[in-house]
Amino acid sequence: MSCRCHAFHVGLNTEPFSLRFHHGKGTSFCYAIIFVSGRTTLRDIAEKCGCTVATVSRALRDRPEISSGTRARSKAVAAEMGYVPDPALAALVQHRNGLRSDRYLETLALISPEMSWEESRKYPRRMELISALRGRARELGYKVEFVHLPPDLAGRRATADVLSRRRIRGVVVLASDPPAEEIAFPWNRFAAIRLYRPPVGLRISTVDTDLFQGVHLVLDQVAASPHRRLGLVLPDMIDRYTCGVWRRYIAMVLSEQADLSAASPFIIPSGFALEEVRSDFLRWFKKEEPDVLLSFAAMGTLLILREAGVQVPQQVGVIDLDVSEKGELAGLMQSRAAIGRTAIDQLHALLLTNSIGLPDYPVTSKIAFHWVDGPSFRRAVA
Repeated sequence: MSCRCHAFHVGLNTEPFSLRFHHGKGTSFCYAIIFVSGRTTLRDIAEKCGCTVATVSRALRDRPEISSGTRARSKAVAAEMGYVPDPALAALVQHRNGLRSDRYLETLALISPEMSWEESRKYPRRMELISALRGRARELGYKVEFVHLPPDLAGRRATADVLSRRRIRGVVVLASDPPAEEIAFPWNRFAAIRLYRPPVGLRISTVDTDLFQGVHLVLDQVAASPHRRLGLVLPDMIDRYTCGVWRRYIAMVLSEQADLSAASPFIIPSGFALEEVRSDFLRWFKKEEPDVLLSFAAMGTLLILREAGVQVPQQVGVIDLDVSEKGELAGLMQSRAAIGRTAIDQLHALLLTNSIGLPDYPVTSKIAFHWVDGPSFRRAVA
């Protein structure tokens, strides 16, 4: 059957587009499918090999159900035609299917500007975060590799070159102290998500705890208790890393609580545990006379008070600002699992849309704290 629309076919195959025409059964009309040229596709390879797209896809992934001859032929034709897999397209297909993938999609880098892998393994909470992050990545089809970022600019650029050569497009950045060091890195090559507070001047999307919500949650508990004067026990490292946010937020929320007051904070010097500055801490405690302590060293605080003859919680309550598990300490618990999983979900979304480089308008996702009851604090007036 001759095609009535043949005249329209002439001259339409112009770069960068090409048209392929297919005649419908029982009609003299045809329909056209538009293909974008300039990039070799699996369909191109399949046509040259004389097999289906599915067969070529499996052959290039060395699936055992495809014969060795077909695998070799498909790989040879792919190399001849300059075929390069598109990770963004693979991610979109995976997203469309809506399946939990056991297949490899691509590799992500978990960048640590401060600690090596050996150092990171010494910190259970850091490893909890990394484990959650890797678990979510595995569900989506990603592999995660730990990368310790060198301190010098040349080393960081060399690291970025290695990641680019390995076609790693997505990175998750672990927190560091000081955070400003992270600015010296070629972020324009990668889709990036940072965990916790970003350094000033770096426009990077972030997953963080909701500190303001956490402070409100703690002070609401204190307001409903018999305690009225609180004292903050804060390591210098955390105070510097958060740019004094805990102190400022507590002062801000206390301004709304007329019946609560605050002692001057006790800052634990860098490089020291609370037990090592016990005498300084007890002098501060005797002078300021707080009746509830908000502490990042809560177990040490609890033990020092008890050894000094202070009854907890009858005389003084102790609130842990980073509870790791339910037990003797009351306080705030952050979900590191939620933080890690959310970071991977956000990075996955960036990769789906091939959003490489730092955004003009970064997004910060806040993960709420939970309150955990414990015998170290009297929650409400009896």
